[in-house]
Amino acid sequence: MQRLTKGLTLCAVVAGLALTGCGGAGTPSSSATTEAVKAAAKEMSPPDGRSEEERVNEFEGLLVQLRSVPQLAPLFDMYHVPSPITFEDDEAEEEGGGLVALLHAVRITVASGTVTITNRETGGVIFTAPMADLASGVFHPENLPSGSGACTYTYSAWSMCDPATLTQTRTIVSATPAGCTGTPVLSQSCTVGAPPPVTCTSFTYSAWGACQMDNTQTRTVLTSSPAGCTGGSPVTTQACVYAAPTCTSFTYSAWGTCQPNNTQTRTVLTSSPAGCTGGSPVTTQACVYTAPTCTSFTYSAWGACQPNNTQTRTVLTSSPAGCTGGSPVTTQACVYTPPIDGAALYGQYCSGCHGPLATSNLKGKSISLSLIKSFNMTQGLTDAQLSAIVTAIGP
Repeated sequence: MQRLTKGLTLCAVVAGLALTGCGGAGTPSSSATTEAVKAAAKEMSPPDGRSEEERVNEFEGLLVQLRSVPQLAPLFDMYHVPSPITFEDDEAEEEGGGLVALLHAVRITVASGTVTITNRETGGVIFTAPMADLASGVFHPENLPSGSGACTYTYSAWSMCDPATLTQTRTIVSATPAGCTGTPVLSQSCTVGAPPPVTCTSFTYSAWGACQMDNTQTRTVLTSSPAGCTGGSPVTTQACVYAAPTCTSFTYSAWGTCQPNNTQTRTVLTSSPAGCTGGSPVTTQACVYTAPTCTSFTYSAWGACQPNNTQTRTVLTSSPAGCTGGSPVTTQACVYTPPIDGAALYGQYCSGCHGPLATSNLKGKSISLSLIKSFNMTQGLTDAQLSAIVTAIGP
């Protein structure tokens, strides 16, 4: 009857997982853990034609792997899930813990090769990792289920030693935070006649340690009284204002290239002591800049060929940047062709009929190369020579 009652209670606990088979239509139910695993296996990934048994086996295998991931130990320990996991009802369920309570609090899914654990109540992601490398996953403790943290207990004084069992007991006075779970120590072995231990009420301490970056400082208990006491409330932490130390030591990158302003720089790689700020790192020094020799050039177009049978061009740009010298090619040989003297040709071939060039009767007649050819007046001259004459005559 006790086991049946327990099973029905746990079925109610995991109702949010859409379980089936918990007392339905008079059908005997499986264990609460089995039903919780089945329901969670259905949620793990979209239906893909596999049988329920295959999906459950895969889910159980994944749970076993997740239990061994160090980052997830706080989650499994919160519910007292053993390692390795036992897929049977366990004693932790009596206190609202165990695998059933864990699966009620979180959802485990697999999509595109990634495992994700989320908080059912808040939807916050607790853990995500690739299936192929669970140990590389990212754990978000801030999204752990609320109300299930480890308890901090205050107890009554120990009872007198029971001579029949050689044990003494105590009771829980309070447990924090609200809704927490844990394993209080309510009994211990003892020797008959030994007085129960007393709670410590006075302490001596070490000096306060240095203020840390989280604005707290700590100290340790050196002695406590009365003699032989246990527990109590020693004050070992207090708030403080953290002041970062000044950096006194640095490691650097290599010096960079000397710049045209005759300086070179480097960067700070690390500084010490840890968490320090400021200091006087040396990141700049003087150097002697030597401009690189130019190795590549862009040029203007070649100029006209000169009577000395050469033509020239100018350098437009050179590289690398800031370079000097080099061997740009700015002169080359060419064959000089003297220009045609249209006025001389006019005097030789045209002045006899048309008068001197200055008062030629051809001026104002719109003389052109095509017009001269149409009157068959070329006199054996080339087109270039005739064009020079036309230019000399003018409009």
